Amino acid sequence: MFTVLSYRLTAAPFHLPEGVIGAFFLIYLVGTLTSTQIGGLAMRFVRRTALYTCHYRVTPPQST
Repeated sequence: MFTVLSYRLTAAPFHLPEGVIGAFFLIYLVGTLTSTQIGGLAMRFVRRTALYTCHYRVTPPQST
């Protein structure tokens, strides 16, 4: 999926540079790391507690 995405984003109408497209792979890396984290938390705690904990650790605080 990411290979096809990179080809599409370099072509018209987007014409994004390779560095920007490479940043999309960081999204995959973040998903890998957070899934490992949530898996470890789910083994130690109840699944719902683990999901809430991981959400609050990954999500930046919102200003009011």
